[in-house]
Parts: sequence; C-alpha cells; structure tokens
Amino acid sequence: MSLRLRLAVCYGTLFALILPLVTLFSYALHARGQYDDLDRTLVVSAGHAAAEAATLPTGPHLVQGRGDLEIALRLYNSNGQLQERSLGTEALPSVDPRHVLEVPTGPAFDPVTAFVTSVLGSSPVATDGGAFGIVSTKEQRWRLYVLPIHRTGATHGSIEAVTPLGRLDSSIRAFPTPFTHDRPGQPCACTGRQLGDRRQCASSYRQDDPDRTNHRTFA
Repeated sequence: MSLRLRLAVCYGTLFALILPLVTLFSYALHARGQYDDLDRTLVVSAGHAAAEAATLPTGPHLVQGRGDLEIALRLYNSNGQLQERSLGTEALPSVDPRHVLEVPTGPAFDPVTAFVTSVLGSSPVATDGGAFGIVSTKEQRWRLYVLPIHRTGATHGSIEAVTPLGRLDSSIRAFPTPFTHDRPGQPCACTGRQLGDRRQCASSYRQDDPDRTNHRTFA
C-alpha cells in the first residue's frame, strides 16, 4: 500500500470517528439549551406569581395576566388542593404539589445529553424551596415547577407553573444524530430518580381526564 493511500485511509478513519462525536455534542448542546431555557422561564414565572400572591391583603390569590408564553399558573392551598388557575387550563393534568416538592424530578432532557454536557455545570436550580416535576399524558409530557408561598414566616400554599413539552420534544427527536438512545418524550416520562420506574411515575400524579388534555397557548 502506497504512502498516499495509507494517509487517505488514516484521514478517512479519523473523520469517520470525529464526525459522530461532533454531531452528538452538537445535539446535546442544542437539547440542553432548549430545556434549560424553558426551566428558567418556569422559575421566573412561578417566582413572580408567588411574590404577588404573598403580598395580597386578602390572602394568596392568583393574579391573572396575559402574555405570549406557553406558561400556565395554578394556585394550591397548604393541603395541596387546587384553589385558582389561569384561564383555559381546566384540562391540564392534575398534580399533587406536595409530592413534587418531596420527590422532585431531574432535568427534562435525556441521560445522554446530561452525560455529554456534564462538564458545563448544573441545569437551572430550584430556588426558595421550589422543585421541578414532569407529568405525562398520552399526548405529550408537561414540565412543571412548584414554588411554596411564604408569608409572615409561614407557608401558605404553593404556586405551580406548567408548560407543555410536546412541541419541544418533537423538535429534539427530529435532530439528526448517529446514535440511537432514549430521546425526550419517549413513553417513560420520568427523569432523575424516577427514570425507568413507571409505577412510581404513575403514582406521583393524578390525571383527571388525560383524553381532554389540550395543546393551547396559555395567556
């Protein structure tokens, strides 16, 4: 084999090894960035709503507002009972906020993305006692963030910010990668400590009527 041919084979092999790694890293960066941005939006939305609710003289209430973000808000009392919710959110899957606070889930992206991007540091961290969760219907996954409402040194219920993940999950699954792995939005919707445990995931949430879950933009 001539020197030129051996060099061509070496360069071809090296390229074949590097290209999949670069593609995988690009996918991981893209996926993590999208899900992390969504988590930050949930944290900010819940924080603002909780701050407003805690300052009302008649007790915690949900201040209705309008916006273009797909973020729904729900207010619970200290017993985990739903008190108020954003307009148009009647069909959202029910959730026990106390369980989310006790057993939070990990990030919404897949384990491969978490491993590849682990050198970049942690994802957005819940603040002021808040916690992230994921609930799944047969249509899509939902990402939620629960934040306790603190008032006069005591906890008076909690605020939940929730957003659909269907569109984002579909976008991430469509991203071309040379490897086959569990992508976000696959049948098992739990992450973190609940990953792979369908029974625990199912018992974590109450779904009143999954068939009525909608995909609207929340105002």
